[in-house]
Amino acid sequence: MSNQLGNILKELRLNSNMTQREIADMLHITPSAYSYYESGKKEPKIDTLILLAEIHKTSLDYLVGRYGHRKEQII
Repeated sequence: MSNQLGNILKELRLNSNMTQREIADMLHITPSAYSYYESGKKEPKIDTLILLAEIHKTSLDYLVGRYGHRKEQII
């Protein structure tokens, strides 16, 4: 399993000055469950990916590595 998504999630979280616990709380999951996403041990379901894109104000394409640079999502 590639950890490209995990690296992107970690980068976005750090750039937002957020902890894993804060993101996990927003997703209504445990911090350890979220840490699995960043480490590449598990991949989030599509509904979780959508929430992550909303939290970070970016696109699903960016989260899954389709674009090499971040594009902010216009809401």
